[in-house]
Amino acid sequence: MKRKTLFKRLSSVAMALLLSLSALTQGITASAFSDTNKATQQWLNETYAGTSGYSAVDEDGITGMGTIRALIWALQTLLGKLSAVFLNI
Repeated sequence: MKRKTLFKRLSSVAMALLLSLSALTQGITASAFSDTNKATQQWLNETYAGTSGYSAVDEDGITGMGTIRALIWALQTLLGKLSAVFLNI
């Protein structure tokens, strides 16, 4: 995967994680971010379906611990790939 693509995915996942954590910790109503959350959940499932270690999330638009865990998993996976690219592993 190219560096530019990795950076773009990494920034998208990081932003989605921050928004989801913010909504969860501040008690923001589910409807406030439901469209964004649902799009994020769909993207996670489409991008990582069938990948070892990934558990699909419900595409319900609600920020929950399943979505948070999936975003953290995606972030860690992308950081690992980014490290491999820069360290030529």
